[in-house]
Amino acid sequence: MKVLDGLNKLQAWQRVNQRAVHLCIEADNIADLATAGIRGALVPHASEIQAAEPCVDQFEYDASFVGHVVPSSYAPPLSDVPRYQSAIEHMLAARRVNFAMPLEPNVKACVDQALSGLGHESDRPLLRLAMAQWLRNEVTKQTMPLRGWVFEACGLDRIDIFGGDPAYLHNVARSLQIERDSVHHHPAVYDQEAVQQIFNRSRVSINISSLQFDHAVVNRFHDVIMSGGLCLTDARDGLSQLTPLHAEVSYRTLAELKEKADYFARPEKARERALLIQALQRDVARNSGYGLLADAIVQAIDTLS
Repeated sequence: MKVLDGLNKLQAWQRVNQRAVHLCIEADNIADLATAGIRGALVPHASEIQAAEPCVDQFEYDASFVGHVVPSSYAPPLSDVPRYQSAIEHMLAARRVNFAMPLEPNVKACVDQALSGLGHESDRPLLRLAMAQWLRNEVTKQTMPLRGWVFEACGLDRIDIFGGDPAYLHNVARSLQIERDSVHHHPAVYDQEAVQQIFNRSRVSINISSLQFDHAVVNRFHDVIMSGGLCLTDARDGLSQLTPLHAEVSYRTLAELKEKADYFARPEKARERALLIQALQRDVARNSGYGLLADAIVQAIDTLS
């Protein structure tokens, strides 16, 4: 039924295609939409935060995470459709080994196998896209327990988590927590200045992207950097387009995450860390932001003329 819902949505997009263009931050989405004759345009992320001075002392946290996470043991079923469970487990296992591993080729291969010989050739691109969107959504449901696995297994001496279990957003009286001596949970923080303070006063802030993304650098990275903090993020292809310093602030394995977090936690690295943040702030300001976003939207609208 969910695939049919996706199919209906895509057919509606086709009907308005002459007067619509879809803005995407994930490059693969544009190519996928094009297979169904639907126009898309790539746009950059933007941060509302002005560049702040990096902290060099008076840190409050060694490593922090702001966002939603649950213990790895609380993973939802891999899929409502049993035949796809092994494929999703394979994708998750690949991402645990290498956080830079793109999942989209596996999604497409799985869908192509499922659709082999089915339907009329003219209908297949739209059905293929609808099924791929459904399957990627099934994979994305595993994001929060994957984050839990990272914090359970990464070996950091201490990690402070703000937010954690998102049950409170749905008025559910539940607070799942990662049971590790190294993990310390705090309530969610909503005030923007308070969040910026967490970023600024953390020696490193950790980002673990939602599993819907292979390419895009989510705006959490931008916000941390512009707050004067240092963000260690899972490696994404889009990061190299944002800054030539991408290798310094990205990780592909748990060992690499721990190595970089430990390195920047050393007091004698405070000045090196501050200089790195300032360089990253210049790159973020130059290669993203609302000015570039507005230009991209105007260019996309011009294609409708």
